[in-house]
Amino acid sequence: MSLEDSIKWLGEVMAEIGPSHKNEKWNIFDVKQANAIVDYLKISLFQHYKLYEFLFFSAREEIVIGT
Repeated sequence: MSLEDSIKWLGEVMAEIGPSHKNEKWNIFDVKQANAIVDYLKISLFQHYKLYEFLFFSAREEIVIGT
């Protein structure tokens, strides 16, 4: 699942607007609140996601020092 799909899914789950929950008593956040929280997460936590992904998950060459 891509980052964009994950963020979209998070927003749907927080607002409980996904296909499995249409009952009013299960609503945790309204759509506006869920969007505000997801926007905050994108700005604070996922701002440098591509950099972290590159640093920790990219293949690296093994450099051998010595003779």
